Order: sequence, then structure tokens, then C-alpha cells
Amino acid sequence: MSNTFKFSSRSEKNLQGVNPDL
Repeated sequence: MSNTFKFSSRSEKNLQGVNPDL
């Protein structure tokens, strides 16, 4: 479940226009 939450957070940031935290 933690993975899903992390993925969602990253997706939201990407939508805002922030580079993904690789």
C-alpha cells in the first residue's frame, strides 16, 4: 500500500510541473 501512496504523490507533483524525484 505504501508504494501506491508514494506513486500517487509523485504523480501529483508531476502534474504540477515538478521533475520526478528519481
